[in-house]
Amino acid sequence: MARADTSSRPRHRLRYSRCLVIVYIGLALATGLYWRLQLRFITLLRGTLISAIYQKTLTLNDVDAKKATVSLMSTDVEMACTGLEQSHEIYSSLLQIGIAIWLLERQVGVACVSPAVVAVACAIATYKLSQHVGQSQKAWLESIQQRLNATTSILSHMKTVKMSGFAKNLSSRISGLRDAELSSASNYRTILVWVMGLGTCCLYYQQP
Repeated sequence: MARADTSSRPRHRLRYSRCLVIVYIGLALATGLYWRLQLRFITLLRGTLISAIYQKTLTLNDVDAKKATVSLMSTDVEMACTGLEQSHEIYSSLLQIGIAIWLLERQVGVACVSPAVVAVACAIATYKLSQHVGQSQKAWLESIQQRLNATTSILSHMKTVKMSGFAKNLSSRISGLRDAELSSASNYRTILVWVMGLGTCCLYYQQP
């Protein structure tokens, strides 16, 4: 019996290796197809938003059109597209969590609750931090808009600026607005780092 078990081990290992190859190839194909369709959707959304902004701009007067169009065509559109990149992860993650807890319950019993507790705690902390994301993001976008408005105004009167000799002063003013924008962006990104860190820390806390 011992010899039979020993001789069957290489065959089992070969089968396991083949199964792993099939699983990882299928995972790569499924992931590639998923992101291909997801990026097609994001590209379509980006084109739709830019087209809508362009059509809206044509109905505005010159003063209003110069104020917000540049920001809307870049920062706001990109943020909307970036946020929707993970939209399908919400329901799929809930399904994965349910299946994982069910499989753990079959193996370890009541101990399957411990990873769920860690996940819920991280989710609550992430939710609390996410409430501050909107305020910091709004402050960042307002600072971007302020800098863009000042830059657009200066560029539209560049000849007057050079003739009056205010180029250096206005350059310092734009640099100050840029520093304020970077400061606002730093606060926003710091909160994002904490949110993403809490979202992934449970993966490391639950290692065997």
